[in-house]
Amino acid sequence: MTKRILVLHTGGTISMQADTAGKVVTTEYNPMNHVAVPLEGIQVTALDIFNIPSPHMTPQHMLQLYKKSGQMESNLTVL
Repeated sequence: MTKRILVLHTGGTISMQADTAGKVVTTEYNPMNHVAVPLEGIQVTALDIFNIPSPHMTPQHMLQLYKKSGQMESNLTVL
């Protein structure tokens, strides 16, 4: 049986890069879209949910994450 893992990407530090002035800004880049997971019997699905800096995460965002994970729960192992 294939194990399935869902990664919900919300932006934040992992997707931020420095611009030409040296200021750190949020980008559209999701590193999870570029990682090969060569593990037999494991399927990783990465979804872009938000693209916001971590300090901008609100209770409303957290509720959306909770709802999305609940929608996916029957099909994927949620971490």
